[in-house]
Amino acid sequence: MTGCSGKNFEEILEMTGEMEHLAELIRHLSKEREGISSVWITENVIHPVLDELGSHISSHLSGEVSVTELKSLIHGWIEECMKV
Repeated sequence: MTGCSGKNFEEILEMTGEMEHLAELIRHLSKEREGISSVWITENVIHPVLDELGSHISSHLSGEVSVTELKSLIHGWIEECMKV
């Protein structure tokens, strides 16, 4: 990945400008779970979302990819998840 090699997941989300968009998705998925503990939300919403996004990115990357392409990939996935 051009400009992304050696970056961790958080750095990639920040670099693409998708961190807040991902937070919006997590809030969306958690909104009907008011009163549930933060541990439950972390284990049952946040971690699965991050795992799914990581898998989505890995399955769609082949060779070099620009930050713009990576942003588009992440943004599109989040938008699809928001429709749920």
